[in-house]
Amino acid sequence: MHTEHSAHDSAAERKVGSDRVVAEADGLVIRSRADMLDWPTREFHRPRVHVDGKEYAIVDRTREESPDRRVFRYRLSPWRDPREEPSAEIYYDEEYVHERDRERALDVTMTYLRPLVPVAMALIGLWPSSWKSWLEERTGCDARAATLYSVWLEGMVAFLLMVTLCITLFVTALSRMMILQPWPLGFIVAVLVVDTIMRLDSVMRDDRVPSGVLEWIFRRRARRDGRKDSV
Repeated sequence: MHTEHSAHDSAAERKVGSDRVVAEADGLVIRSRADMLDWPTREFHRPRVHVDGKEYAIVDRTREESPDRRVFRYRLSPWRDPREEPSAEIYYDEEYVHERDRERALDVTMTYLRPLVPVAMALIGLWPSSWKSWLEERTGCDARAATLYSVWLEGMVAFLLMVTLCITLFVTALSRMMILQPWPLGFIVAVLVVDTIMRLDSVMRDDRVPSGVLEWIFRRRARRDGRKDSV
């Protein structure tokens, strides 16, 4: 008796990708770890779900919590009114589940990577304009936005070094002991401040691809050499 009941349960329940589908007398129950927001439960203008050539409506959606995982339970009943206009047509099968899980995994990955995007953009913004132009053409990475991120980063570094320089000069004046040679740090601060201003100007002038770090020096030298050649 128990063996017959177990065989019946295994026949009624089957796996579709990572989901479990249970056939019941009045429809289907789909148990999934995915929170499918495009499967709403409402009385009118609801999506129509196609499973194994049959049409179903989503009548109930509950959330089950267990110590090891979270599961969403979707109850489907046969689509009874052929005149009802569905809000969407969903074809539920192995391919649908795999694609949904792939997008879900990508969303989770992007959630963790999103805080790193400004850092990556700032580093890309430091590149020469030709590199940024190449990357923008192939990946769509906005060269202007990346340059703005890098200008902000460079300005912050210049500000922190300037504070360090002021502290060094103050401590040196009080103790009359040279802790750190101020001129190399002052030179770096001056270069960073000027470079930040020049690259910000490149962005504000609507250059198609704004300058990279210190690239404005080489651009001016190239223009000056061009004028000499023309003369």
